[in-house]
Amino acid sequence: MTRATSLLLVWILAPVAAGGQPARVGTDGVTVRLESQTTRKRLAEAQDKIRAGKAEEALRELQEILDSAGDDLVAASATGRLVPARRVAFALIASLPPDTRRAYQTRVQSAALSLLTKAKQSRDPGPLEELLARYFPSRVTPDALILLGDLRLERGEWAEAERTYERLIPKPQAAGWHVAEAPADPAAVAARLSLSQVLTGDAELAAMAIEEFGKTHPTATGPLAGRTGPYLETLKLITSNATATNSYGSHGTWGTVGGRASRDGRVDSRLPAVWPSGPTWRTPIPPAGERNPVRFPADSVTPSAANHPVILNGDAYVADAGRIIRFALSTGRAEVVYDLRGDERFSAFGEFDLVVPPRYDADFSLTVGDGRLYARLGTPGLWAPNGTENAPRPASELLRFTVANGRVKPDWRVTPPGPAGTAWQGAPAVADGRVVAAAVRADGGRLIYSLVCYDHASPDPLWSTDVADSPLPAGSPRSRHDLVSLTENLAVLNTNAGAVVAVKVATGKPAWAVTYASQKPTGRALVPAANANHRDLAPAAFSHGVVFVAPTDSETITAIDADSGNVLWEKAGLRTESIVGVSRGKLVVTLAGPVRGVRAFDVRTGSDEFPLGWRNHDDPGLGSLGRGLVSDEQIHWPTRAGLIPLRPADGRLAR
Repeated sequence: MTRATSLLLVWILAPVAAGGQPARVGTDGVTVRLESQTTRKRLAEAQDKIRAGKAEEALRELQEILDSAGDDLVAASATGRLVPARRVAFALIASLPPDTRRAYQTRVQSAALSLLTKAKQSRDPGPLEELLARYFPSRVTPDALILLGDLRLERGEWAEAERTYERLIPKPQAAGWHVAEAPADPAAVAARLSLSQVLTGDAELAAMAIEEFGKTHPTATGPLAGRTGPYLETLKLITSNATATNSYGSHGTWGTVGGRASRDGRVDSRLPAVWPSGPTWRTPIPPAGERNPVRFPADSVTPSAANHPVILNGDAYVADAGRIIRFALSTGRAEVVYDLRGDERFSAFGEFDLVVPPRYDADFSLTVGDGRLYARLGTPGLWAPNGTENAPRPASELLRFTVANGRVKPDWRVTPPGPAGTAWQGAPAVADGRVVAAAVRADGGRLIYSLVCYDHASPDPLWSTDVADSPLPAGSPRSRHDLVSLTENLAVLNTNAGAVVAVKVATGKPAWAVTYASQKPTGRALVPAANANHRDLAPAAFSHGVVFVAPTDSETITAIDADSGNVLWEKAGLRTESIVGVSRGKLVVTLAGPVRGVRAFDVRTGSDEFPLGWRNHDDPGLGSLGRGLVSDEQIHWPTRAGLIPLRPADGRLAR
């Protein structure tokens, strides 16, 4: 593809300033450990050289940063957003005088073209991703983006393909970094962009995409999706046959909290139109040890669910601190299939609080991946009480179980890497052979959060990365676990302590981070200080190329572009109980206040005004009970009055 003008880079970026700490909204002491003040200062110095007319010196400094520190996170604005240094360096290269910029492009042309040629021959996106990471301002970048988008379409990665094409057709609402120069064939790229939107299976998004394409390129013709002809006709034909496949992770099962590794709450199969008014069966969880259950005031908010079930091979499984319990879906018959108390290996860790109910307000999760069952078992608490050195330290393991012929047998188990007292935070996220889990440890009055990745075939970690730390809370050790969520290529951790951090699954290198102001809960405190807001598990949810977070230490719902880390929209002043899921382009959440009920936000704009979104405020005595799930036909909202089906379009009763 030839170009008559230079390639430009558009990046919404506050000027970097040398020295000092980055200006942020108050974050209550959280630190993103992947951030580098040194690299930030070097970028600021390069920017000063550009302003002083020393373009060649600036370019040499920027190239050194790209070679040695491109993956360091640096503050991109005063609002708490951090991005890899290479993105800031690319933006500064794009701002160089034309002659200097062309000299840079000539210098990297051979290496960039070699990677593009390799990708064309192998049909492998790897060389293209390397090209974009190392030589984004090169002349061959437009060709690389088109090929990368095509490969992602072939692989069924619709959201990733959409964001790739958007870099060639930047729009005000499209976050990220873009090639500002128009492609040689704008209609062909626009058709590909519309195709990726159609293939998400979201009927509303598909209709909007086709309508917009028809306005801008009504008669354009060319090859698309194996068919040559008018693009508009091809798009309409594909729309009539498109199915909902916009979520990442395994399909056809309920494999973890939020359904799958993306935690988008979706059920891809059609749900029955009519549901019974009550449960088919009700079976108590078998007791373990003796302890009086925790009692809550009668007028309190309904306690969150403690046991989060998964479904595997026609059975439901739940875990507590030390057991795996199977429930037959047809009869409800319960059976303890694994008990940690009988495992001599764990006796070496000392005493455990494995009694049910536990003394903490704990949450117990499981994950199904690659046909196996993954669990986090051990002490519910995540650090030594009060941070004292002499107190009993937490101990936990991640276990993988094979499930066959009615037997559940551990075949893979790991303790968290790090010093004694490091604890796993719940069951891992599993997708495409990668097992990613969060761990936490107390050190010097701080809580240190880390992510660890394994190949599913080996208990040896591929990488382990400390991502953030925050002050050690007073009171009892927290037992609400921070779960990892996966996008197509990122592992995202909502620390629920002032920061959301994303790293690359393949390498553990940083992708972006967003910090926010921690808030003390305004509702009634039902449990010790570390758990005073009494929230359900609050992992990030991923859908439509967007990461959604509703931290337990904040009354804000935030939508973050998964590719760039840009904050797309925020909704403040809402006490979220849980993110239910994403249905028909709407983020569905349950609220504990200020007005309780269910609310739906448009994933693109954050609007909860009809027809983009809606509000369904319940009877004060109804109350959510559990997380619920969504499909394109119905939203299933569990309450103390039973399971209530709602219509995704308007939030009204589905029956």
